[in-house]
Amino acid sequence: MKLMSQPFVSIIMPTYNTESEYLHESIKSILNQSYTNFELIIIDDGSYPAAKIVLSDITDKRVAYIENQKNSGLPYSLNKAIKSSKGKYIFRMDSDDISLPERVQKEVAFLEDNKDIDVVASFAKTFGSKEVLYSSYTKDEEIRAELLWKNPIIHPTVAFRADSLRRKKILYKEGIVSEDFEMWSRMAFSEGCRFAVIPEVLLMYRLHEGQVTAKKMKQLRISSEKILEETFKKIGIKYE
Repeated sequence: MKLMSQPFVSIIMPTYNTESEYLHESIKSILNQSYTNFELIIIDDGSYPAAKIVLSDITDKRVAYIENQKNSGLPYSLNKAIKSSKGKYIFRMDSDDISLPERVQKEVAFLEDNKDIDVVASFAKTFGSKEVLYSSYTKDEEIRAELLWKNPIIHPTVAFRADSLRRKKILYKEGIVSEDFEMWSRMAFSEGCRFAVIPEVLLMYRLHEGQVTAKKMKQLRISSEKILEETFKKIGIKYE
């Protein structure tokens, strides 16, 4: 596929103190995609040492590097990358995961064939400290129902229809730890956006020691409770 002057896809990859080996593998998994008309926006949220050291041997012109002056949090970095993006579709990617070679091609094809869908995700499989298959419901009405009690969407598998974000001025809410769950709930129940999940593993999700601390798990649980309470208010149900 010939690379056009205007990228059709923008892939946003925030990073903060990611192991250099993991970051390099993640970047390579994007650069080796079967679909080639994309920009990869890597946004370094104040890492030490800076991620640009890892990028020093990467000369691919599709890669753009943005460096925050200080650590500002994941939602801030995601929003900054979204605002910098130029593509028709915006893909999420974590800096330690592996996108399978046909991930971008298959998610683009799905969005091209399903004009009513604003967000598409996929199944994922973990690797590293243990192996688990992450799956979910696949249809919009099922995903909406599941959003009323938990987060069914695997964040780094997501692709957005960029026009849906820009037209509705949708960005991640800053200052919370469950920024993805909050965003899906807001898009589904306030903005009328539609979701789908491709029932296929398109991403390898790395698990490693120290990835999620007990403290963060508690913060995620408290944050999710607040999001559910707000969602129930929106749809007129008392949350207890």
